Amino acid sequence: KGNPNSLDSDSSSSSSSESNDDQYHYGKMQGANPSSSSSSSSSSSSSSSSESDSSSSSSFSWDSSEEENWQPKPTLSQAPNIPFLPMFIANRGNSIQSAQEIKGVSVVKKIAQQIGYEMQSPSAIPGQKTLKKFTILSTVLRTMNAKEMEEASKELYFPLSRASSTSSSDAQKYQAWVAFRDAVAQAGTGPALLTIKEWIQSKKVQGEEAAEILGALPNSARFPNVEYMNTFFALATSSEVQHQHFLNTSAVLSFTELARKAFVSNSTAHNRFPVHAFGALKGKKEQPVVQQYLPYFARALKQAASQEDSIKIRTMTLALGNLAHPRILNVFEPYLEGKESMTHFQRLTIVASLRKLAMLYPKVARPVLFRIYQNTGEATEVRVAAFYMLMKTNPPAQLLQRIAEFTNDDQDPQVISAVQSAIKTAAYNQQRPSELSDNAQAAVNLLNPKVMPAQYSRKNIRSYYSRELDLGYKQVVSYIGSDDGFLPSNVFYALRTQLGGFNRRAVGFAAMSSSLDALTDLLEDQFADAPSSSSHRSQKQSQQKGPWSFDKINNMLNIEPSEQEQVEASLMVSTLMGKRFFAIDNHTVEQLPQLFKRAAASLRSGQSFNYTKIANAFSLTIAFPTAMGLPFVFNLQRPTMLYVGGQAQAKSHPDLSSGSNHEIQRPQTINASVDLQFVYSSRAQSSMGFVAPFNRQHYLAGVNKNFQVNIPIRAKLDLDAANNKVSAEVQPLDQHNKQNVLEYSTEPFTSQRNVLQMAQNPHEQIQESNN
Repeated sequence: KGNPNSLDSDSSSSSSSESNDDQYHYGKMQGANPSSSSSSSSSSSSSSSSESDSSSSSSFSWDSSEEENWQPKPTLSQAPNIPFLPMFIANRGNSIQSAQEIKGVSVVKKIAQQIGYEMQSPSAIPGQKTLKKFTILSTVLRTMNAKEMEEASKELYFPLSRASSTSSSDAQKYQAWVAFRDAVAQAGTGPALLTIKEWIQSKKVQGEEAAEILGALPNSARFPNVEYMNTFFALATSSEVQHQHFLNTSAVLSFTELARKAFVSNSTAHNRFPVHAFGALKGKKEQPVVQQYLPYFARALKQAASQEDSIKIRTMTLALGNLAHPRILNVFEPYLEGKESMTHFQRLTIVASLRKLAMLYPKVARPVLFRIYQNTGEATEVRVAAFYMLMKTNPPAQLLQRIAEFTNDDQDPQVISAVQSAIKTAAYNQQRPSELSDNAQAAVNLLNPKVMPAQYSRKNIRSYYSRELDLGYKQVVSYIGSDDGFLPSNVFYALRTQLGGFNRRAVGFAAMSSSLDALTDLLEDQFADAPSSSSHRSQKQSQQKGPWSFDKINNMLNIEPSEQEQVEASLMVSTLMGKRFFAIDNHTVEQLPQLFKRAAASLRSGQSFNYTKIANAFSLTIAFPTAMGLPFVFNLQRPTMLYVGGQAQAKSHPDLSSGSNHEIQRPQTINASVDLQFVYSSRAQSSMGFVAPFNRQHYLAGVNKNFQVNIPIRAKLDLDAANNKVSAEVQPLDQHNKQNVLEYSTEPFTSQRNVLQMAQNPHEQIQESNN
């Protein structure tokens, strides 16, 4: 039982930030009625709207009669018995797995193989409803236990390394495995987690592939209780995971994000997970975040700081920030106060990581952030970031007035510009009245009237809302200006959409660097001019060893050069694969010559590539009983597929594959060719209806919207840098058959389906009455 309208988009500190991809709401199994559901929903809305002034820890409660109607809690190895949903009740109140004609492993294998076959003809994907089959596959997997998933894995496992680039049969097998792999990640059950754990431990999936799978879990987990989370924690901190690049950061950040949603933000746990069907995710006496998770990441941060491991410092900082528990302030305190050594950029990362804490516990975060902002001796970028986070706490009018008035005395133009822009846009660019806009209007006239140049730090808050359509958006663009260049050193962007009272984060990213100028210089240092690379290196060496070298001049003048601070940069982005974090430092950039050399060696003789990802970009299910006694189900999903495949070949002079491991030679000529197939396909599926368990029928009406971009091209490029000549040739990959390059279609429908037959033969049963 839940209320999506309780997610208030106006307050910058509302719990709506937690409602971003996957929502499941369930009514009580027994005794629910429309009137009681409505009253509880309205109370949920009022409590959520006031959350920014209290805290997100305000707990929900239920009476003893509801506790008697709870379903047995899901175990880690058994499929959950989720009430109301068709696949779990269609067989006369039981799961489809209880039907004799349903063989889970064979059903899953058949659907996955059908998807693999259909993906060989990209133009036909919307018409064949391939993405609809993917949602059916993930739904069937939710009804399976760990043993059945293990058997299906053995049947379908076919890695890319085993596939031949010229075999269509191998291509179908690989795409069938991809469909199964991604459907398991979307299943979100305990058996699915155990299956993923087995894949990683047996090295069936590694590195980036495994990182994308774990990155999906924060949005796909169905009931992350203590047993589920402890298993996830053990996996994320295991040696198999921590020693794999990309996977180590993705596992830690995915785990902490899910831990926050399940155990720290009670409003999120109530709105996202079926707590009225199974009970609370953890007992009242269980405190896994405080007793187990937070101490582990605090120790890891301390160890990384002592070893000056920049990448691990930032990873553990974001992990603690993801937890958003008030006790993380005790962990960060010695670093923020300078008692423990950290670079300015690492301290900036700490402040930026307090975003979720500022939204969930504004009264706890607000004084800390205000003190950092008010400290004029603090680094500029840290002060600006603290103010940006402070705005997320929905500050009262008195505090904003105090901050606005201080801009007349502050000597830092970066901070002044940030405060000016944030308060002005919050006051005037909000079409829907909110407490933040009212408070900003009370402070705007106290701001320093001086107009700051565009290169200084700015925060732009803009929103639009249509009351008639109940549609809107909120966009926040922030950046921190750089002292060594015109371009900003740190950029933050977030876009939230509101659809009929339900709001979610659509797009978001953060790009941060300690110094954009230093990062650019370091990247340039990795390249050398090809014709004179040897003479260039000898010239640099002679300058370092000559009579007028920098070192000798410093010694003659008794100058102690300041130690150059290491280059640090980070990128956080929300993608189809979930939230991903990438961190780089000097050592990362200095590995570029070796990466270029290996890539050039692969491309010289021709390199096949195949990247396929299928995910449910958005999922919302609301189910409750009706007066007829039949479960009503509303479902909105947006399965999305991204495919990039083909073959590339490139040759250069000088040959990059035989170049130095310490610098990248700039090639004078490049001859490259590529056969490329790019497919982006998305299907928005919306339906509502009821299930009749006594005859296994699902009666529903809805609308589907398909969107697909298909670009099959063969391209050739010849570059002659010495003579400033370039030629390119582009043609269709298949010149004999027509291809649908762009497709958009809308399909309203009504349908009556046999749920068991739909699971067994989705290709034959998807017969919707299109108007």
